Amino acid sequence: MYDVALVAEIQKFGFDSPVGRAFEHRVVSHGLTVMKSWIASSTIWAQTVAHLGYRGESCWSREEALTLAYDSVATAWRRFKKNILEGEWDPAKSSLQTSFLNKCKIAFVEEYKKWRERSRPQALEVLVPTGSEGDGDYGSPVRSAEESVVERESVRHAVGNMPRRTAQILALRAEGYSREEIASYMGTTVKGVDSVISRWRKNRRGGEPHE
Repeated sequence: MYDVALVAEIQKFGFDSPVGRAFEHRVVSHGLTVMKSWIASSTIWAQTVAHLGYRGESCWSREEALTLAYDSVATAWRRFKKNILEGEWDPAKSSLQTSFLNKCKIAFVEEYKKWRERSRPQALEVLVPTGSEGDGDYGSPVRSAEESVVERESVRHAVGNMPRRTAQILALRAEGYSREEIASYMGTTVKGVDSVISRWRKNRRGGEPHE
């Protein structure tokens, strides 16, 4: 088999050899192309469900999607490289390409969980509602430091009693997603998104409990 012979040569001469460098370039380039496509189209979740039984939410920006792809491939490559050098790759289970993509899926879930921890609290903390309704805007672009602190504390307090669906919609809006994109992601209509935002604003002003 070609893969077996290739691994044997890499184990003998190392990844710094011409064959090793060519292999790294080919595998990493292919892995990155596939991961970028899976993440951009959200088909990554079909892959992680099938391989790991895990599914998350596709609520990242384009820049964050690219970062997730690069970080996942980088983590997967470090592990894959070690597996090859230590003779842990099993040709009876999968080809080199398939084995690497499986490692990319595992690494993606890990990177995704770390990204969620970093991004979610920030998204909710910077969410600042205006007094108007239906315009889809959140806060003025220029605020004093004191106003920012007061607004963020208000949001933190509100989030504590907020239904999960409402929190998701507000967090996505704070991250810059359009009302149309949020409606598509949440499986509702633009009117439904506007209704959630409008009701939350009214509740904040009136001090009523969230529904």
